[in-house]
Amino acid sequence: MTQAPIITPSPDKLVDLRIAHLNMVQGAVTRMAGFSASAKTFCITILAAIIALAVQAGTAKLALDAIVAVICLGFLDLYYLTLELRFRAAYERIAQRPLSEAADLRIKPAKFSLACVGKAARSLSILLFYIPILLACIAAFVYGPTDERKPTEQLSGRSVEGLGGARQIEPADPKADGSGSTVRDTAAVKRIDPRQPIVPAEINAGRTIRAGQPTNTTGSRHD
Repeated sequence: MTQAPIITPSPDKLVDLRIAHLNMVQGAVTRMAGFSASAKTFCITILAAIIALAVQAGTAKLALDAIVAVICLGFLDLYYLTLELRFRAAYERIAQRPLSEAADLRIKPAKFSLACVGKAARSLSILLFYIPILLACIAAFVYGPTDERKPTEQLSGRSVEGLGGARQIEPADPKADGSGSTVRDTAAVKRIDPRQPIVPAEINAGRTIRAGQPTNTTGSRHD
């Protein structure tokens, strides 16, 4: 059984393989940098939404949510920045390998190390972005208002038209029974005595006879 001959690429082919390999690693570095920028964009978007809700509600309690969001997105950005540094180290290692190993096209980042994480944490893109935002959120949570705004409506001297006539809303009396406001009906209220029969109103000779008044149906005059 004969063994297949080993084909050795030409030097020009090895150079092309090395360039293609470095381009693939550079693509991974570009993706990691894009993910890091996306984490910063998400952080700004979430903070803008939380600030809008906090201003509308008049409370600084939402600053705690902003602190949690900043910390989580900061760690995510740190993770992608660490991967970017590891791929950059792999790029330099591949570029320094001998040309005879150009046929090895494996893409693998450098080994994880605490030194790489520390270098990423000391990056200005992390320190100058997340630290000021985190301090501002902590200051807003500590020194900001903690009670929600409860809009109160002053009711004084206003009239409300209803089916029963005009009604005037008066401010509540502090000595009252605790009700929020007193509604006084300005329309006339008739009290009916159940012991007195109800006499319908009659119209006689151009004048109105109201209930309870004596009527003179003969039209004679009294002396």
